[in-house]
Amino acid sequence: MVQKSALLLSSNPVHAKIPACAPKIWQSPKGAPAVEEGKKEMLVALKTLEAELGDKAYFAGEALGFVDVALVTFAPWFLTYERLAGFSVAEECPVLTAWAARCAEENECVAKSLPDPEAVFQFVGGMRKHFGLE
Repeated sequence: MVQKSALLLSSNPVHAKIPACAPKIWQSPKGAPAVEEGKKEMLVALKTLEAELGDKAYFAGEALGFVDVALVTFAPWFLTYERLAGFSVAEECPVLTAWAARCAEENECVAKSLPDPEAVFQFVGGMRKHFGLE
């Protein structure tokens, strides 16, 4: 388990916890128990965010806010999670997926700042090969 600093834990608004599920997904061989554990943790985190978003356009309401800007940076990683852990973020969390698309479609500065999801996947694939996980 990754040790988290007191500052990190006190700064997190979602249950005072940062899940360490993403590293389990991309740092473990496909099909490894850690990938399944990471997948479950990732889905819990994504569904928690989706529940907090609810039926609002953005986390703060009708306008893009700080939380949206901070969280939308994870959207380009959805493809990597899907391919390595074998689940569809769009199927599991359709509201969150629609929010991520809306952030980019309605805010040109957001769209221009996000990396291409395929490029993120290729980067992770290169890291996995480098560490002997492929």
